[in-house]
Amino acid sequence: WRFHHAQVPALLADRQRLKQVLLNLFSNAVKYNRPRGRVLVACSTRAALIRVSVTDTGPGIPADKLSRLFVPFERLEAESMGVEGTGLGLAISKAIMDRHGGRITLTSRENAGSTFTITMPACAWRLKCEACFSDVVTTPEQSPNSVSLASASASS
Repeated sequence: WRFHHAQVPALLADRQRLKQVLLNLFSNAVKYNRPRGRVLVACSTRAALIRVSVTDTGPGIPADKLSRLFVPFERLEAESMGVEGTGLGLAISKAIMDRHGGRITLTSRENAGSTFTITMPACAWRLKCEACFSDVVTTPEQSPNSVSLASASASS
């Protein structure tokens, strides 16, 4: 792993649910990747939005299956690939992002991999957030109640 510190503004989020979304995207990127494939995690900010992208070098998702991707229990024939799962992870992740005023998007090319991106609004009133919602504000500072988001590149 190579980590690069990114200056990330505060955001208002349920720490456990955000962690659940990120872990689901990370584990999918590993599960559906090729042997010796790569996973890239990138974080960026733009126009008061925080974006975290998880890119893999797996087989990609065929265009005709993309519309079914966030449907509960839809596995897109992953069981034929020997990949375990329930087909709930992405549906739950989408619901969590929707409730946080964010979104989850996908770009994919067959035989080239996929990129899942979560986008959430940054907390424009950081001091007020930290005072009133310290248990749910995610900031880049190191504290027990926060998650640090940074760019990372990984080889699996």
